[in-house]
Amino acid sequence: MEKLRHIIREEVGQELKEPVDVEACLALVIRDLRGRVLLVQENHSSPKHERKRGQWSIVTETCSPEDNSLFEVLTAGLLEEVSGDIKNFRLVIGTYKKDILACNGDPENVYTRHSALVVYEGEEKEADFYPSDPGEISGYKWVFFEELRQMWQRGEVEKDVFPLVSFYKHQDCLNPVE
Repeated sequence: MEKLRHIIREEVGQELKEPVDVEACLALVIRDLRGRVLLVQENHSSPKHERKRGQWSIVTETCSPEDNSLFEVLTAGLLEEVSGDIKNFRLVIGTYKKDILACNGDPENVYTRHSALVVYEGEEKEADFYPSDPGEISGYKWVFFEELRQMWQRGEVEKDVFPLVSFYKHQDCLNPVE
């Protein structure tokens, strides 16, 4: 964990250094140098968050006031859900976003979602990810934006994932790196 903190600490924007004031969710849109997005396959259901076992999502981590900062939650999320060689991950400056969302469409049951874009800069052969808790994640998949759209339309991807990834796509954050 110290290694990752050292690598991206200087790049963390002020909003990620602030303490967490309410229970919330941190969503990480992880992309590679080709512009593909990393999806994780859920190994459990959560009716509260409209998550079904076997459905694809992005890396998310719950955060609460006990956490020191969103940066600490970001670090924990990478370590818990993708493990592998985390030195190849880089937070993209200026991609922090905060939304208020309703659970199951219920306006009385809202939560805060913080999100940021992270780039995986390693070689594709290095991308052997594995969860620290196999009860959470059962698989990983890199997809281009159009494939993500199709999966979302078929209901294979959590409903809030495509709109969030679309936001980053329209900010030109998913273009391949030459």
